[in-house]
Amino acid sequence: DYESPEPDDYPKKVLGDFLAICGGIIYGLSAGLAENAVKNCGGQEEYLACLGIFGTVISAVQVLLFEKSDVANFFRREDLYLDSMMFDDDTVPTDDRVNTATCSRFTGIGLLFMYVFASYFQY
Repeated sequence: DYESPEPDDYPKKVLGDFLAICGGIIYGLSAGLAENAVKNCGGQEEYLACLGIFGTVISAVQVLLFEKSDVANFFRREDLYLDSMMFDDDTVPTDDRVNTATCSRFTGIGLLFMYVFASYFQY
C-alpha cells in the first residue's frame, strides 16, 4: 500500500520544479545554439576548440575563486597526514592541521593528472 507523501515532506517542491524547467530550457538553448554555431560559424573544429578553451578558462577561474582552500588542502604536506595516523579515532586533535586525512604530494598530482586525463578524453 503506497501512501502519498505529506505536503510538508517537500517544502521547496515548487522551487525544485522551477529550477528543473529552467535547466531544461537552458540545455535546449545550448544545444540549439551549438548546432547553429557549427552550421554557420566555422564548423565542428572551431566550435570544439572554443568549447575546450573557454571551458578550461571558466573552470580555472571558478576553482581559484570558490575552491582555492579545497585544492590547497588536497596538496597539504604529507607529514601532517602521518601525524594524524598516530592517533586513535577518539583522540585525534581538533587542530586544523590534522582534521582531515590526505595523500602525499606525488600521489595527489598523479590523481589530479588521471582525473584531468579522464575528463578531457571522456573516458
